[in-house]
Amino acid sequence: MNARAFFTLAVASCAFVLVLALYGVCFGADILPPAQPNAGAVDGDLSNLVFTAIAPTAATLVSPADGGYGGAATPFVVSTGPGAGVELSVNGSVVPFSHIGKRDVARATGETSYTYFGVGLIPGPNTIVLTPLGANGTRFKASTYTVYGRGPAVSLRATFSGRLIADGKSASVLHVTALDRWGHPAMAGVGIDAIVRSGDVRLGSTPTPTRAPPEPAPLAAPALHIPEIAAPGPPEGITANKPST
Repeated sequence: MNARAFFTLAVASCAFVLVLALYGVCFGADILPPAQPNAGAVDGDLSNLVFTAIAPTAATLVSPADGGYGGAATPFVVSTGPGAGVELSVNGSVVPFSHIGKRDVARATGETSYTYFGVGLIPGPNTIVLTPLGANGTRFKASTYTVYGRGPAVSLRATFSGRLIADGKSASVLHVTALDRWGHPAMAGVGIDAIVRSGDVRLGSTPTPTRAPPEPAPLAAPALHIPEIAAPGPPEGITANKPST
């Protein structure tokens, strides 16, 4: 299971206690062998690159961001100047060029980006060093970054998708994320239990949209038949006076 879980709650009472618990944490579940480069994105044989840059240039980490996080086989995108290459080092170990699966060159500027596939990270902070490479084995000034690898889950973060309505039918989605000790989503292999300790709450594992019942069609007003009533005449035996002329 991933580090995120979703539960649907239908609340029938305003007071309830929901307990979220971690279980089955697999410390080695996210440690995978390096993945092979994506064959569909390979731009020729990138394991024997020849670089032509002479002027000093820099190398920049594009993805993941500096201070960001990744899994055990994370793609890294790096960029450098025209005709240069980039040596990628993780915690002192150089990642072979065979992990480069894609190269892009901007036509207007010549800026070159490389995508390394299947780069392994250990849980916690990883030191990333990028060294620009030029012609005849020239090595330019390196730059250093920090990228975190996902670690075992140590805490949970839970948020509701909206306001809870205690009518027993309006659903609200509970988003639960397992976090590692560095505050990032935890490695795979985490189970999350949601237990209702008190109150009247129904849990569902799949978010279900709540639709308002259709409004009834307005009722037509009944037609009223009002009979004509003749104006009353003078009482019997009494002759109505006619106005004098």
